[in-house]
Amino acid sequence: MIRYFAAHPTAANLLMIALLAMGALSIPNIRRETLPDFSPDEVQVSAIYPGATAQEVEEAICRRIEEECDDVENIQEVR
Repeated sequence: MIRYFAAHPTAANLLMIALLAMGALSIPNIRRETLPDFSPDEVQVSAIYPGATAQEVEEAICRRIEEECDDVENIQEVR
């Protein structure tokens, strides 16, 4: 095939034009959503508590967030 198009450059140019034309004609049929509907499978929560120890962060923030997440429906796992 490469040998054929190397020997017949006009055929290669016509093929290129045909592919470009098919692409240009298919553009209006491409479905595009600016804001598609999706639901994320995971949520990550980050909290910053400057000057606190790991134990203080665990007690003041992490446990409260985990307890509130337990009340939300359809949560499978809290890490």
